[in-house]
Amino acid sequence: MDREFMEHYFEIAYNDVAGEIAGDDERYSELQKAADEAIQALAGIVGESNTALCKQCEHAINSLYSVQLHLAKLAYLRGAEDREKMLR
Repeated sequence: MDREFMEHYFEIAYNDVAGEIAGDDERYSELQKAADEAIQALAGIVGESNTALCKQCEHAINSLYSVQLHLAKLAYLRGAEDREKMLR
């Protein structure tokens, strides 16, 4: 498998990774709703924006989203590798 090509393809083909992978999956929708509610509750507790605490919370949340995106990419690449193995 040409890993570099597959990484590039993933990056250009999946603009909305979660939406394209999850589609209409009910469990994903439930989990995303719970995550959104938790983020909103946290924002209510943190209070004013542009404070050090608010910025750190945003950084933590964005870091988690980056981890999830990278994990989706790794899963995609693993699937591509597995497919290639099965076709041999």
